[in-house]
Amino acid sequence: GGQRLFTSGLATLMQDFELGRPTHIGATPALWNSLYQEFLTRVATDLAGSPAGTSRVEVEKHAASLLRRKLGNRLVVASSGGAPLAPEVLQFAK
Repeated sequence: GGQRLFTSGLATLMQDFELGRPTHIGATPALWNSLYQEFLTRVATDLAGSPAGTSRVEVEKHAASLLRRKLGNRLVVASSGGAPLAPEVLQFAK
């Protein structure tokens, strides 16, 4: 058996993901683009505040783990529909 999560609105979407802990998220490119931008912003901010010598790979891994946690930390399948994803967003979602 499975469960279906319905969010109460865009204002609480990320909180709903964290609480519902989905294994599959099907969304439009707008969500994936937004998550990608959030990731890039986090990486840039963390790199700027990191000690000299901190690798971008380390910072990206940390930012990705924080984002996975916000999505419930159980996501197995991420799907998109309605329009194509930019190649860099598709790679990020993988």
